[in-house]
Amino acid sequence: MEPPRRAPPLPYDRAFVVQLGRDADPGTGAVVGRAEHLASGRSLRFASWDELLAFVAACARDDDTGS
Repeated sequence: MEPPRRAPPLPYDRAFVVQLGRDADPGTGAVVGRAEHLASGRSLRFASWDELLAFVAACARDDDTGS
């Protein structure tokens, strides 16, 4: 009998690529760039931490609901 499989601690459906623009300076809070959710292919150009975090939260919420 095989032991039960555990979910990976860093699942693929929660993976993102974040690319910061040339003018971004995270130390001062100035962030601009692009983010992509790897599992769905959804992407967003963002101009603030709030926009980036909202995108990540929306993708995670959609994954949790099966959308």
